[in-house]
Amino acid sequence: MVIVLLAVLSAVAVPRLAGRSAFESRAFADEVASAVRYAQRTAIAMRRNVTVVVATPGRDNPCALRLCITADCSQQVVNPATSQAFCLVPPPSVALATDGATRTGLQFDASGRPSGAQTYTVSSTGAGVDARTLTVEAETGHVR
Repeated sequence: MVIVLLAVLSAVAVPRLAGRSAFESRAFADEVASAVRYAQRTAIAMRRNVTVVVATPGRDNPCALRLCITADCSQQVVNPATSQAFCLVPPPSVALATDGATRTGLQFDASGRPSGAQTYTVSSTGAGVDARTLTVEAETGHVR
């Protein structure tokens, strides 16, 4: 009986644990949504513009998403969890893209209004993992 139970568990559980890209993709999409919401709240609290900047991570800059106060990103929002500049680094199998990836990014004004609608896509290189799309509404900044 114990051998049968172990065989069933190994047939069901091991394949789920082996492929982590779906979990990593979902977790990073949740982090992106939280970061955009945090940018909006920070803009309201500081009564300043806050920009969400998406970039391709590289050797010199591992960040896929940064929150900036200045247009050239020389002054960044501080991440309260790390007390460092806000920087989201994606897992190796996950990528972040926007529908209008410009240097200026999505900007929230001092009232929390976004500069326009924005769509973020979190994709994974894992087989069978669907891309996740996050949309920021143009009028309210609501993330869905």
